[in-house]
Amino acid sequence: VLEGETLGGQIAFAPQVDNYPGLPGMSGGEFAQQLTQQAEVQGAEILPEPVTAMRTRDGLVEITVPQARYTARALILATGVSHRKLGLPGEDELVGAGVSYCAVCDGAFYRDRPVAVVGGGNVAMQEALFLAQSCAQVTLIHRRDQFRGEHRLAEQVLRRDNIQVLLSHVPAALLQEDGQLTGLKVRSVKDGREQVLAVDGLFAAVGQQPRNQIFANLVMTDDDGY
Repeated sequence: VLEGETLGGQIAFAPQVDNYPGLPGMSGGEFAQQLTQQAEVQGAEILPEPVTAMRTRDGLVEITVPQARYTARALILATGVSHRKLGLPGEDELVGAGVSYCAVCDGAFYRDRPVAVVGGGNVAMQEALFLAQSCAQVTLIHRRDQFRGEHRLAEQVLRRDNIQVLLSHVPAALLQEDGQLTGLKVRSVKDGREQVLAVDGLFAAVGQQPRNQIFANLVMTDDDGY
């Protein structure tokens, strides 16, 4: 098993996993750790190496990593997904300086400070609830007029005093000073009105995209790239 990033994939960043059959509630990190241990007990050898190239030759699959090359008769692609970005100017430059895609990873940096979360699915609501435990104010921004995620999570979000919900709004611009995020401009999708939110952190939870680019010449994908 060649893993170039985090064992367990996206589940490792989930604040809480309480809907997996047969297991009590635990953090995504704990769940990923147990999955890894189980695989190793069954004989899997897990190597922390990113795949940089792949091709087929003489009936075998040849896989290149930075320090080695492997060949195999068969290959299973389980490359998962990566976080989808907001697509705002300056977003890449502000990653780690106010912009994040993982509340579990970076939420501690914003204790007692105002933050915003963009998204309306389960992940966005979980991130907002997680951040509300330590942040002074959390603004949850969603482009639709109702959440897409589970009703149970939506009820929890609406009950939290320090979570402000902005439905039918989209992020319009990132505000920064000296390379640090200082605020977010949002726009109403109904009337076009804009307002500025003074936030120190912005967490994007607007979906995911497949990480199959390196295998594009060897496999067929659907319209979304999966």
